[in-house]
Amino acid sequence: MSPFCPVCDATNPRLRYRLTRFSIFRCADCAQVYLWPLPSEEEIRRLFANLYTTGDTMLPELRGYYAYCFDDSPANPLVQTYEHWLAVLERHHRPGTILDIGCGTGLFLAVARRRGWVPFGVDESGEATRHARERFGLDVETGDFAAFAAGGRTFDAITMWDIIEHARDPVALLAAVRRCVAPGGVVGVSTPNQRSILDVVAGALYRLTSGRFTGPLERFYVDQHFLYFTPLTLERVLVRAELEVVHLQRELTDLRRLTLSPAMRLGLSGLFPQWVTNPGIKKVAHQMAAYSPNAAKKMLTDNGFKYDGSKLLDPKGNPVKLDIHVISGWSDWVASNQIITKNLRGIGIDSNVKLEPSWGDWFPNAFSTKNPTLLWQIASRGSPYGYFYANLSKNAFIRSQTDASPTGNWEHFADPSATKLLDQWKVTLDPAKQHRIATQLEKIFLDQLPIVPVMIGARWSTYSTKYFHCFPTKANFYADPIFTTNPDN
Repeated sequence: MSPFCPVCDATNPRLRYRLTRFSIFRCADCAQVYLWPLPSEEEIRRLFANLYTTGDTMLPELRGYYAYCFDDSPANPLVQTYEHWLAVLERHHRPGTILDIGCGTGLFLAVARRRGWVPFGVDESGEATRHARERFGLDVETGDFAAFAAGGRTFDAITMWDIIEHARDPVALLAAVRRCVAPGGVVGVSTPNQRSILDVVAGALYRLTSGRFTGPLERFYVDQHFLYFTPLTLERVLVRAELEVVHLQRELTDLRRLTLSPAMRLGLSGLFPQWVTNPGIKKVAHQMAAYSPNAAKKMLTDNGFKYDGSKLLDPKGNPVKLDIHVISGWSDWVASNQIITKNLRGIGIDSNVKLEPSWGDWFPNAFSTKNPTLLWQIASRGSPYGYFYANLSKNAFIRSQTDASPTGNWEHFADPSATKLLDQWKVTLDPAKQHRIATQLEKIFLDQLPIVPVMIGARWSTYSTKYFHCFPTKANFYADPIFTTNPDN
């Protein structure tokens, strides 16, 4: 069967990405982005049964994400998101009866009930609805919404949180929703924004490698999401279903399921996979990078910090505040800092993004690290030598409050043991000895953690082999392809 648009049925798609198990198309008529071929209904039922029981998924990061669906405590970031969405709904309709389509474990309905709503739910996953009934005591049905809608019940509010992207016929789904809304009622819909920085960056990598590098795209385009909306295409499908749009807003997406693996987030195996071989180091790196607000809070209280309600106090009793500075025009950095500050607020730290108007306003205090900020790391890509040199060697050390750009020692830190090991590495060409030294440096790095790596930055370069050869390639990545920074120059 040839691809056709699930929104307008047009059969003239334009290929965007050809991925491992499916392709992503854009409809030439209505601009809807969609996946093809669609998995069978049985495959999708099996996938969600596994998610709600074993946490098994093709994206390991989703295991922790789905764990939030079972915890109704106020500290749960998913509960906080639901509180926010309910507050938006309540601007348009006071609490009454509410139906959550795809209610899952019932967490949203449990939160809504606390705010005065009378909750009902429907979901095709028997594993999830069983939890909703047994854990939260909710009135939920197991089955297809179309069959439920045929019963003729109406509700003051109907919600579909991250549901419409799973629909095989989104217009028919929304039309059924419209028929179930009581006069004067409201509908709440959420879905990932296809026009995101993730698609831009991952798509650029895909095109630069002629479609060979698909990994980042396959963390955004997943087989259980059939449709990918922009604000414009979402509004169009709502209008097709004769629903009036009264409020549309973009929000920062929780990107934990799309982030790099824990060891990559610590800047080790992401850049240097062949150098990180010790199982103990891999385990520690994974533990340190795992997202766990409760573990973070325990670490803080174990070290003398205290909580006044949800507010974190330092050992002297002062509120903890950490604002992160960034140039306002650097949209990808601004988005990254918004995620970081949101997570810091989740553990009681007063944290916000502080926008600087220009490079001249930002870099003097950033490069001397007088202000908290994101910075790029100087390091050789051929081995971790340059990475550890910049962060651990006394030969790279730059004193506090001083511009650290000459060596990248942004944290103004050095370790004597690491310095000796780096001096030994510098004078040996024995690969086995280099790897032994690297393992020791990895242990020191994880013990001291002088910096907190967030992401791996790409280096863009073009070159011609008309006159010269042996440039760095993916297969022979012996150095930074841009020879302007220490130590590759």
